[in-house]
Amino acid sequence: MGDFSFNKPAGACPTCTGIGTVHRANAGRLVDEERSVEGGAVLGWPPALVAHNIRVLRAAAGHYGFAFAPGTPVKALAPAARDLLLHGVGSAEFDRYFPDTPPPATAAKGRFEGY
Repeated sequence: MGDFSFNKPAGACPTCTGIGTVHRANAGRLVDEERSVEGGAVLGWPPALVAHNIRVLRAAAGHYGFAFAPGTPVKALAPAARDLLLHGVGSAEFDRYFPDTPPPATAAKGRFEGY
């Protein structure tokens, strides 16, 4: 009976974790598609973190065998690069490009969370 209880981890819905509501970020309010990552496209990143996050994005992209272009407007990024930025490695949106490649251990302990 405990397996069907919302307040037990084993019985909780894996998507909402038993809360009944799933919150998703509105990418249109967080990312200015006209700007590049270098130019401040991710509106929540303070300028001091942009250079660090670009290094993480480049390292993660390099692991998968493509280059991340931080000077390119977000709307013009290649699909894999855009999904890396928006969703991060380990997400279904990004993993569809590289289903058999494990996440890099050097990119934020194996996972870049996306914006």
